[in-house]
Amino acid sequence: MKNLYIILLFALSLNVYAEQSEKLEQLVKPVFELIEKGKYKNIASTALSKGAAIKYISPADLEQVDGEFENYFKIFGNYYSYKLIHEQGLKGDYWARWYLLKFERQPVVLYFEFYKPNDKWNVNALEIKTDIDDKIEEAGDYKISVIGLEDES
Repeated sequence: MKNLYIILLFALSLNVYAEQSEKLEQLVKPVFELIEKGKYKNIASTALSKGAAIKYISPADLEQVDGEFENYFKIFGNYYSYKLIHEQGLKGDYWARWYLLKFERQPVVLYFEFYKPNDKWNVNALEIKTDIDDKIEEAGDYKISVIGLEDES
């Protein structure tokens, strides 16, 4: 009987995670549809449009952020694809996802933060990260330093 409870608890946990994952994917879908069409003009506005965060951003600031996203995406060249590379957070409340976007010139990470203040998920923030090469180098340096600290005797 105890095993049955454990199995049921595990199954319920998987169901909650799958439901959360699907809702988050629906929130980012319009952003990736714009990117796939090469329409970079309103990326931030689109991402934030259904959430509470947009109420606290002035139209001028939102327009400026939209322009920054548009300028960044234009200099990366042709867009090819995206994939989810990492996610973490507080399940059911606050979650973050990192997507790798492949462009002709260089890869880019599009970072999303999601927040569920009550019963509905919202995009709380998004950011373009262009320093992937620096992160890989830092991770490599760290790994080398850890290996160097291992005692070989």
